Amino acid sequence: LPLEKLRCSAAKTAMHALPRALGDACRALGLDVQKDMDGYKIMMKMCKPRPKRQGDLPGITWHDNRADLDRLYRYCMRDVEAEESLSQALRDLPEKELEIWQLDQVINERGIQADLEACRAMLNMVSIHEEQLLGRLTWLTRGAVKSAKQVYQLINYLRGLGVDLPDLSSASVKEALNGDINDTARDILRIRASLGRSSSAKYQSIIDRSSSDGRVRGALLYHGAATGRWSGAGIQPQNFPSRIKVSADPEEMLDTIMAGGLELHNALYEDDPMATAGAVTRSILMAKEGHELMVADYAAIEGRGLAWLAGEETELDIYREGRDIYIETAAKILGKPYDQVTKDERQSPGKISVLACGYQGGVGAVRKFGGDGMTDDEIKEQIVRPWRDAHPMTVKFWRDLEDACMSAVQEPGKVFTCRAVSFRVQDKFLMCRLPSGRLLFYYDPQVMPMKTSWGESKECVTYMTVDSMTRKWVRTNTYGGKLAENITQAVCRDLMAEAMLRVEKAGYPIVLTVHDELVCEIPEGFGSVEEFCGIMCEVPSWAKGFPIKAEGWRGKRYRK
Repeated sequence: LPLEKLRCSAAKTAMHALPRALGDACRALGLDVQKDMDGYKIMMKMCKPRPKRQGDLPGITWHDNRADLDRLYRYCMRDVEAEESLSQALRDLPEKELEIWQLDQVINERGIQADLEACRAMLNMVSIHEEQLLGRLTWLTRGAVKSAKQVYQLINYLRGLGVDLPDLSSASVKEALNGDINDTARDILRIRASLGRSSSAKYQSIIDRSSSDGRVRGALLYHGAATGRWSGAGIQPQNFPSRIKVSADPEEMLDTIMAGGLELHNALYEDDPMATAGAVTRSILMAKEGHELMVADYAAIEGRGLAWLAGEETELDIYREGRDIYIETAAKILGKPYDQVTKDERQSPGKISVLACGYQGGVGAVRKFGGDGMTDDEIKEQIVRPWRDAHPMTVKFWRDLEDACMSAVQEPGKVFTCRAVSFRVQDKFLMCRLPSGRLLFYYDPQVMPMKTSWGESKECVTYMTVDSMTRKWVRTNTYGGKLAENITQAVCRDLMAEAMLRVEKAGYPIVLTVHDELVCEIPEGFGSVEEFCGIMCEVPSWAKGFPIKAEGWRGKRYRK
């Protein structure tokens, strides 16, 4: 069927921030037509081979009796009816979103080239390395431990060597390695640390999901997050290993391994082979013959977006003038000149406060990014409070967002506005209209008393959502900072989505989008990084004054 004629009920469901699975979405909305779960069990039984019975012919045998087939037919018909019922209960994708969804289908069908020979070389290196380490682990423990997965036995053996660990998490192992322990225990912990890295799963996934032409398809999921951002599917490019420090360029290391495997790697580099395997994962993705990858990502797009939404003009000027936001923030907090901020001060309070405080983060948020050696009171007084004092419009934005959202839930049908954002409740959805005109949806909003992190009870807006960890349909609450996060990320997504439409029309075929980054595959010599970034940085009419910046590169293999 022509793409222009296709519509997707799953895409509509995702746009409304409902469970993506058909049965879960129908249950969430309480539809009259529900997915046939008993029929689902029959389908699952019939799609798997059954055990052989006396008198069966050679080959695979199936559950295919008439009663099961009739039940399967009814199940399939019910699925169609449930999809139709679900689709009718939800509004269609707006014209612009339909265009974006159609582009998503093109990108997923186009796929990206994978170096399968390199994949196999990496798997071979990892396999030999694991075999060697397991052999040494068995020897060091005199046969008591033969696998790094034997956690109980390994903890007990280490305890006998004077190393008492609560668990074998990476943090516990790292702390022990930094301590004063004997050589045998150190060797065992190093083996555990190396084998604890999940370095081969991505390579196998790339091989398993490659088509006959060596391209990996279906790696993106439209509207994978409630904000509209893409998430990964299949090989999950959004969670490729990152920030792994190695001693050489990953592409060079990949060439080395392909030429001489583990032996040559160990002869030339001191890096743990498992760390190398993680660091070079991106290099497996490449341009096809005669082509290059053109890649660019938005610089500090969320920080710029939050400042733009809140009207924090002094911060917007920092971005417009190209000054370092971390140094500028540290200078404000510390009350000292920009050019006198030290490298350590740029990190803390500078970088830490920018990353932790923008969405109403407090002590807990700061600790996720650092704050080591500081008490809770010191974090409040030296990082959180000074950052908020330096960003009065952002603090006001949190408060005004929460008030507008609360009022909309309490008075369904009325519109309440906060700067360029507005809220209204209609048809059991709290809708948030973004500056672009796109809507964010929150299902079944209610005002309920909730306990705050500091132990007090407070009236909060609650709604139903898919828990990002458990994937269960649960009720959660929101507040000003969380709304600011949702809206900022959604606005940044809208900038990216519109840029995707523009670059595609300009002749830069997209093969991936990863977070705030676009990856295109172009003929050698086509276009330029400057033109590509320029197209990405065009400011839509609805985003007037947004200081967009992108940085890019071109090359044969994907990299960070």
